[in-house]
Amino acid sequence: MSEEQAQSASGASGTGDSTRTEAEIQAWLISNIATLVEIDPQSIDTRKPLEYYGMDSMQAMHLSGDLADWLGRQLSPTVVWDYPTIELLANYLAKNEAYVPDADQDY
Repeated sequence: MSEEQAQSASGASGTGDSTRTEAEIQAWLISNIATLVEIDPQSIDTRKPLEYYGMDSMQAMHLSGDLADWLGRQLSPTVVWDYPTIELLANYLAKNEAYVPDADQDY
């Protein structure tokens, strides 16, 4: 397997791609959420709230940052809570362009 194929399979990429499909985003989310909360990826239901799997706010922030890096665009730090299921989050991200934070907002 080439280094590029290995990076693609693991979700690692030096260059982000903001045109990921909903299915690609869901697959990335399932893999990364399973790792964060230490559960089998096959046990994840994309329609259940992430809180169901015990994800806390620190893990959600970590996930948001990794997701932004993978997509190659800025995301709201609260995007994981704004779209609380994998299905909703992947759908939103696949249909929306880069998030540009409001300079007047405090995070």
